[in-house]
Amino acid sequence: MKRLICLAVLACALVASRAEAGIVIMTNGKVFIGRIDPEDMKDAHGVACAKDVCESIIMHSPQQYKGQPPLRGEMVFPRHDVRWFDPASDEPTEEYMRLYARANVPLDPKWYALYVAPWLEAQDNSNQIAPLVNLPASFKAGSLSTMSLVRKWQGAGGVTDEASIRRPAGWSTNEVNGITIFTADSKGTDGFTPRIHFFSVDAAIGQITDQLAWIKQELEKVASGTDSFEVKGDNVNPKDVRGGKDVEWTTVTRRSGKSVKALRSMKFRQNRAYFVTCYAHEKDFEQYQLLYQACVSSLQINEGGNSTATNDSMDVSNVSLGQTYVWRSQNVPDEVVWEITLKDTAAIRHKTTRTNADGSKKSSEEPETIGPIDPVQRLNALCASQVAPQKVSKETINVSGQSYECDVYEAQANGKKYKLWLTRKFPMEIRFTIDGQLMKELSEVK
Repeated sequence: MKRLICLAVLACALVASRAEAGIVIMTNGKVFIGRIDPEDMKDAHGVACAKDVCESIIMHSPQQYKGQPPLRGEMVFPRHDVRWFDPASDEPTEEYMRLYARANVPLDPKWYALYVAPWLEAQDNSNQIAPLVNLPASFKAGSLSTMSLVRKWQGAGGVTDEASIRRPAGWSTNEVNGITIFTADSKGTDGFTPRIHFFSVDAAIGQITDQLAWIKQELEKVASGTDSFEVKGDNVNPKDVRGGKDVEWTTVTRRSGKSVKALRSMKFRQNRAYFVTCYAHEKDFEQYQLLYQACVSSLQINEGGNSTATNDSMDVSNVSLGQTYVWRSQNVPDEVVWEITLKDTAAIRHKTTRTNADGSKKSSEEPETIGPIDPVQRLNALCASQVAPQKVSKETINVSGQSYECDVYEAQANGKKYKLWLTRKFPMEIRFTIDGQLMKELSEVK
């Protein structure tokens, strides 16, 4: 099983950019999907050419619907009979929707119902995810699609595990060797195209830290030399979450003259491990960082009917870019300080500065998913043991002119009473005490 995880991660790192799927939409609305290689786009003389000037397209193993057997070995489509095509996608992309969603001759009914109708409904109801606002221009790299992509896996005893994720709007979708690939519509520095890989494998036996060591060893092999792969930042250890553990790395890999930076999210659950890796050239990574974090945070896991999604989600409308949150403890007035550096509908990112016992300060960049409130997970982490917290009261805490309505939880562990104040207006506890002694309290927002 160790090798299965490693090989899957390695395959994700080395997957070829050559398209393994393509789509052709005819002027009469018929749809065909299959492989279109670069040399399959030809000009009037039968010579391979660019997409925008080709006169014919060859498709290998064409199908009319996903999952059906091929109609034949090859089909040749004259360009004048083709409304639109994309050699790197097996479904209509955002480009198609913008140009042809309201075409006089609609798509084949099955394709229309699956792709076009939901897109039009979202447009007509103004239900699109809003563009990123209140950010520097360099951060406005796009938004997420309104529709989630769902992947399912059959587990032991007939149990179905599934996960859904939202791709960046306008990016194409492809499947290669069990890996879902979202690809940007334009290339970046050194011709490297930003992309996101999502896949899952059966859960391995063994400690999470051992599995992470194996993964790191495999990734190091992809780099050009021993000093060509590194994991950036301090926040790289597993984090306790509902149903398992999450790990997030930011890595830099130097290979073939290119320096590629990646946000790697790894979610270890009871049945499976889930991987989302977001790549860009190191020089371009910053402008995609918020988009990547939002994509990672959109992942919802449902193993055997146990979903990570709940209606108990947070409202962080009062959290904004540039804000500073200060927590005090019994002895330190600024023990923890958050500076909000990025915000999206699904996640925020903050620079965290902690004051150590000797008075020194240490800073790190950390993400927080805007997701369900989970007192069990949070108290387990604070107590370093399994607890069963009870909600004992409600209390409103006022900080810097803002009111936080909190649910108050208590738990017994390690011979002590732990007490936690959680609100739906912020993805971190407002107050935390042990046997009445203040360990952490939000004291200022500015």
